[in-house]
Amino acid sequence: MTTRNRTMFLGLALAATFAAGPAASQEQRASLYHKFEFSPSLTSVILNSHIRIDSDDGSIGTDVDAEDDLGLDAVKWEPRFAVRWRPGRHHEIEGGYQFARRGSEHELQRTITVRDTTFDAGLNIKSNMQTDLAFLNYRYAIIAKEKTQAGVGIGTGALLFKTAIDALAFAGSNDVTYSASQKLTVPVGAFGIYGRFIMGSSWSSEVDARIVKLQIDRFNLQFTQLNAAARYYPSRKWGLELGGGADAAKVTFDKRAGGGESAPSGRIKYSLTNIRLGAIYVL
Repeated sequence: MTTRNRTMFLGLALAATFAAGPAASQEQRASLYHKFEFSPSLTSVILNSHIRIDSDDGSIGTDVDAEDDLGLDAVKWEPRFAVRWRPGRHHEIEGGYQFARRGSEHELQRTITVRDTTFDAGLNIKSNMQTDLAFLNYRYAIIAKEKTQAGVGIGTGALLFKTAIDALAFAGSNDVTYSASQKLTVPVGAFGIYGRFIMGSSWSSEVDARIVKLQIDRFNLQFTQLNAAARYYPSRKWGLELGGGADAAKVTFDKRAGGGESAPSGRIKYSLTNIRLGAIYVL
């Protein structure tokens, strides 16, 4: 069974499991106003990345497709962690971290240039790419009823980008003849709306949508976030979450004046779609 089929099967199985759960109970276990929540998740992330790192003299680099050109997996299982704290009925702060790390060995089908290094077609390369996302969100509930909550949200965070490409002496070799690498911390942020709803004694659902287009320092950023989840609480202290989300970023960045080799120009087009199963611990 392929990775994509396993992901689809997991999603359908979890949905069926949730649907078969207790439909009614006298005890109200689901709530929209928990003081504290910790949510670790296992996510099936679907990745699509294009990167361009220009040379130090300003020459435009190759727009590299990470999946097609470098042979990196488009689907991976990765952990995700989130913590929510509600200091008041109308206020919530959420912080979290989504891992997204890949590596592969692959034969190049075309010539690419990354910064000042050219890798010729037919060359065996070893690639690693990290596109982890750290996030911090603030939400204000304009509507704060017992079974309905809706308001606005402001998100900030960072795309922690790191890539390395090594030219190998031959397939499977540990001998690196030359290499290129780049590390960037891209600030991200977005503004939008959210809603949460109680559906019976043990169920809740939620949805978020945020978008932004702005200039931060040398980064020109367009960033979109979408998220939806269903939650089932078998007890007051524990819950299960089946959710999905999408993060998409288009970032162009200028060469920093006086930055030297550590601050080239370039562009990153990146999307991460996730299907996740998580646990929820409530305080």
